Amino acid sequence: MGVYLLQQLFNKTDRQIEYDVKDNAAYQLFCGVGIVEQWHVPDHTKIEEFRSRLLKEREEELVNRRAGIEPLIGHAKHGGQLGQSRMKSDKGIESSGYTAVLGFNMRQLIKWQKLPVRRKIA
Repeated sequence: MGVYLLQQLFNKTDRQIEYDVKDNAAYQLFCGVGIVEQWHVPDHTKIEEFRSRLLKEREEELVNRRAGIEPLIGHAKHGGQLGQSRMKSDKGIESSGYTAVLGFNMRQLIKWQKLPVRRKIA
């Protein structure tokens, strides 16, 4: 499931995501290395098998969930700036992501305002 989510998130082919997971330790952790006993990187044929086993409705549900969190991931990747989402989705899911980002920024602002004021001593 983790390989499938990474593949969808970064728009990679089966072979590309296979090589990326082999080379990237963070991807391996995301996919379950160290958590699942005897974990290994699936080859591109296993990735294709898994994707074909998913029901169409389930696949759409997973893609819609991804669309909901993509603005948050983009926000984190770009140092707090919102970029344009590459995901095609309905506006409801996209706007809920932006609302979550707005809430995060508001919490940061409130924390910042609660800090003690430091006066300059000349």
